[in-house]
Amino acid sequence: MIAYLERWLRIRVLRAELRDIDREEQQAKDVIANAWVRRQARVRELEALGAKP
Repeated sequence: MIAYLERWLRIRVLRAELRDIDREEQQAKDVIANAWVRRQARVRELEALGAKP
């Protein structure tokens, strides 16, 4: 019975860790996407001013 509970608890912990990792991965993707959008805006602004990026 104890082995079953230990296994059950370990599965719950691992699943929670996977959810945390997935959340961190999504946050990293969001940061990259936001940086790309900001960069593109600066490039367009430079081009509008006639300068090379």
